[in-house]
Amino acid sequence: MRAVAVLSVVLYHAFPTGKLKGGFIGVDIFFVISGFLITGILLRELQAGNFSIARFYGRRALRIFPALIAVLAACLGVGWLSLFSDEYAQIGKHVAGSSAFVVNLLLWHEVGYFDISSTLKPLLHLWSLGIEEQFYIVWPVFLWPAWRMRLSFLRLSIGVAFLSFASGVYFTFTNPTIAFYAPPTRFWELMAGGILAYCCTKGILPGDKQRDTFSIAGLVMIVVGLLVVKKYYAFPGAWALLPVAGAVLLIAAGPTAIVNRTILSNRIAVWFGLISYPLYLWHWPILAFLRIGKADGTYRDIAWEARLIAVVAAITLAWATYKFIEKPIRYGGNKRVWLPALSAGMVALFVAGTSVHALNGIPSRIELSPTSADVLFARYPHPMTNEACSTIYPELAGAWSCLLSKEREADIAIIGDSHAHQYYQSLARKLPDLSVLNTSTPDCLPLSGNANCEKVAAQTFAFLKSSSSIKTIVLAGYYSVLAAGMKHENVEGQRVAGDLTAAQRARFEASGNKLLKGLIAQGKRVIVLGDIPDMIFQPRDCVAFDNPIMASLRGSLNAKSIDQCAIPEAEFRQRIQLFDRSLSAILADHPEVIRFDPRPLFCDGTVCRAYKAPHFLYWNSDHLTIEGADLVIDALLGAVKVFAPSEPARPGTEHSS
Repeated sequence: MRAVAVLSVVLYHAFPTGKLKGGFIGVDIFFVISGFLITGILLRELQAGNFSIARFYGRRALRIFPALIAVLAACLGVGWLSLFSDEYAQIGKHVAGSSAFVVNLLLWHEVGYFDISSTLKPLLHLWSLGIEEQFYIVWPVFLWPAWRMRLSFLRLSIGVAFLSFASGVYFTFTNPTIAFYAPPTRFWELMAGGILAYCCTKGILPGDKQRDTFSIAGLVMIVVGLLVVKKYYAFPGAWALLPVAGAVLLIAAGPTAIVNRTILSNRIAVWFGLISYPLYLWHWPILAFLRIGKADGTYRDIAWEARLIAVVAAITLAWATYKFIEKPIRYGGNKRVWLPALSAGMVALFVAGTSVHALNGIPSRIELSPTSADVLFARYPHPMTNEACSTIYPELAGAWSCLLSKEREADIAIIGDSHAHQYYQSLARKLPDLSVLNTSTPDCLPLSGNANCEKVAAQTFAFLKSSSSIKTIVLAGYYSVLAAGMKHENVEGQRVAGDLTAAQRARFEASGNKLLKGLIAQGKRVIVLGDIPDMIFQPRDCVAFDNPIMASLRGSLNAKSIDQCAIPEAEFRQRIQLFDRSLSAILADHPEVIRFDPRPLFCDGTVCRAYKAPHFLYWNSDHLTIEGADLVIDALLGAVKVFAPSEPARPGTEHSS
């Protein structure tokens, strides 16, 4: 069963568009197997009267630490040679979190709009190891007193497991990040294996006639889960019952059941089962480093041949780890020597990872060109909230962004999504005498064809209507994506709009007309700030560095030069023309609205640039640096008298720079 679990996960991660849409459920199968085996050992020791917490954790250390130390050390070493400073700082944090078995909690709190893609985190997969070890901190402490006090273990365990399952279902729909990473929402899966182990000790097992039925039913449930469940489903939730119940049935059926003796007991399955733990550890970092090193400037999936080589490399490393590291330490060494040595190794990795993170990824490892590239590896330069906004406008305190430049009501508001939010600092700095407000909601504001955004739009309009102090409103957004959604997943370097359908265009135009009509009726001065070109590559792919090993590992020998840090303007215009027409159709009905087009600031008739010496204008594929935002706001304020809201707007005016 370990072979089924690990190969499902590996093949899904290496070939995510293949037949195993639900290969990720292999982790849930692992949880059941682990809960069954570990609980069985604990119960046998409790029955024999020789249970020891210290011995239990010593066994866990001998089982978990050797291969984990090898993988974490390898990631730090390869990262030193191949990662930019922000990437290396993050892997340092994850090494520290993994060595302390809390990386799932770190990953949980990293999730956000500007978080990097999960496929580019080499230690992402260790979230499951974190949950497993957190369970084994709690489980023996729960098991031992229950046994000693002769409590009804079965009833108590089923009750706790049900609560855990119910919390997983609840948070899957209300907060999927919590459902995925939080220990309480996953503990029931390990407890399912533990409850089965208890039933085995009490002889509560299927009879000989039911064993084959159990094994076939269990296999069917797992196969259905592998083929049917998709990552976009509400998972873990109730869907996790498929792999968990399937694994429980297969284990309960015992070794003589038809599926277990004919499929799960063959030599190949047994061999993969033996190396399953190191194979799980190795496969994801290899795939992640391959994606990080993609040479074409995007993060689209790597070639299948490279992925196949990665899988073979992971299997080879797993076998070597099992043979030369795991076996000698677990079965052939002196535990009194190995336990303190392994513990010291984990502590050393924690210190090393923490230091790498604290030192911001040690930027001195590599010399970057141009020097202004440093901005690309720092935090996102635009803050999300401030105290002034939440104090003056408590109704906006829960908004995605809530920023106010003065401790008084706003004179000007810039409303939209992240493409509006990026201008706030520049607008506030360049209008020092006015109070500037920004409130933004990704995928919804300022105009959207998404029916789910009607509530947000209504709340925002009601707020603007109720504010007599706000005279001028600047609307900005990723208009093409607001109209048609993303063509690819929301990954930097891939973000472009999908194909605009007639229905989407109708909703987008209806939403825009409704908003503009309402704002104008309230006497607001409205400026529509056009969108910037989306680059479809990462600006960091234009950065040169002095490390030839890094160039080789990242595949960056064919990356964009700083002179080619651009996209063809004609290609961009072709891609955006339908969306431009739709926005123009909205504005044609509202001649009072001023339109400002920032694209000439980035495009010269031939290309649209992410870099203009000496600065990078883009922080990622479609968000601006401070310098890029300043460029747009300077031009806007030079063309439109935003600072004089009492001046009547000139009908039908369109500005471009």
